[in-house]
Amino acid sequence: MADVSANRRADIEVVAGRFALGDVRAVAAVAESVLNENYRVETASGTWFARFVQKKRTRATVEAEHRALVHVHEQGVPVALARKMPGGGTVTSIGGNLVAVFPWIAGRTAQRGSLTAVEAQAIGDVHGRTVQALATYHDDVLEARAPGETDWDTTQSIADLSRVDDLIRYYPAPPDDQLAAQAALRIQLGLLESGEPRPAADFDSMPRQLEHGDFHERNVIFDGRGRVAAVVDWERIRVLPRAFQLVRALDFTGLLADGGVDDYLSGYCRRVALQPGEGTMAVEQWWQSVLHNTWTFTEVFIRGNEPVRRFVPEVGPRLERLKDESFRRELAETVERHARKGEVRADG
Repeated sequence: MADVSANRRADIEVVAGRFALGDVRAVAAVAESVLNENYRVETASGTWFARFVQKKRTRATVEAEHRALVHVHEQGVPVALARKMPGGGTVTSIGGNLVAVFPWIAGRTAQRGSLTAVEAQAIGDVHGRTVQALATYHDDVLEARAPGETDWDTTQSIADLSRVDDLIRYYPAPPDDQLAAQAALRIQLGLLESGEPRPAADFDSMPRQLEHGDFHERNVIFDGRGRVAAVVDWERIRVLPRAFQLVRALDFTGLLADGGVDDYLSGYCRRVALQPGEGTMAVEQWWQSVLHNTWTFTEVFIRGNEPVRRFVPEVGPRLERLKDESFRRELAETVERHARKGEVRADG
């Protein structure tokens, strides 16, 4: 937890009043928040999580996210519901920032790179439960959101990476971490300029629905007994190919590099019946998304987003793994095998 400025402390005290939280006793910034300003707020009524939303997001979108939370909660998925103000709303505004408040969920997250088999299976299971819960849910605001990582433009990706490459090249005496980032960036550029890229439209036939949007181990909180206490950070909820989101989660949890894919899939596929071939297409779609994704480099080297810097070392190894066609084929076969097992359980 980090210190909080006097101005932000004052803002939080106003927010606490609007949400009827009682007197504020202590405030601490949540470390490593990537896109929003998040705070742990101790009050007379308990401990709360206050989120100052990134400014590009609208009130309508944030309120739609909160409606979706109510739905998945009613379907049995453990989540932290947005607190309502006495007037009924879940979003307020102060100093040009939208703010929402949630209960503070006590617990821990699994450690990327060292998930146990039990943790991987539990995260896969609750991932599948969120897919089940959202399968028949509809919301015009959420369904109108841009597809994000499943839409790309090869020319734009090349332009973005070339700009970052120039910035590093002309940086006086770039440190070792920047040189390592540049090496990974140039591998990505070379692949983009080869015959490897495919258009996003190649995957338009993938089954789609509303999805959490950012499912990985840091967004699943375990309680003291090792049970899933809550799935958090729903701000990227949108329509996505469900199997794409699955393969993304396998990668972002570190399981593609460290093992545990079978454990995650056994949990997920007992809940979700993937279609034959859906996993194979998802692996290729994820590879193309990774190949075209410039977010990490542009956030760090163009926008100066320092919390994102910790993800830079992951880019090179991810590219090296996924560019290997035999690796992708084996991963696809593993997903398809678990999908068939899931069908057997569902039919039985």
